[in-house]
Amino acid sequence: MFKRVLFLSFLILVGCSKPTYQSQKSAMITIKTDSLRYADMGFIYHNRNNTKVEIYSNGVASLSIDIYRDKICMGDFKCIEPNKFNRRFFVDKYPKSFIENIFNQRAIFSTKNLIKTKLGFIQNIKSDKYDIEYQLSNKKSIFRDKINHILIKINILE
Repeated sequence: MFKRVLFLSFLILVGCSKPTYQSQKSAMITIKTDSLRYADMGFIYHNRNNTKVEIYSNGVASLSIDIYRDKICMGDFKCIEPNKFNRRFFVDKYPKSFIENIFNQRAIFSTKNLIKTKLGFIQNIKSDKYDIEYQLSNKKSIFRDKINHILIKINILE
């Protein structure tokens, strides 16, 4: 009986524990869309399974996004699939890995139109649904979609 109670206690503690992150980077983060408007200091956390983005305003977390391969959780809201997240906050034609790649400062759209530069890369991707300019240079990335009026800037401060 004691072993069973001990085992159940262990499961509860492990199940409720927060993930540990292998890296933490402070950054100036700007997100401007029709439904999201944030521009402040924050942190980007990474581990093997997910990326977490927190933006602070006056010392309080004003935005928290947990990005997993199969779901994205925002604050206290229910987790949703990446495609539904894109549809709600960005553009439904963006690939499911879009937000994960942006906050990990990796190429988007399966490296379409990727031009490597000395300090990073540039991507220009156009269709009738979007007109994207995305560039990474020395830990600073700027994503801009002119058609959908979306701007995401990340400036890592290390």
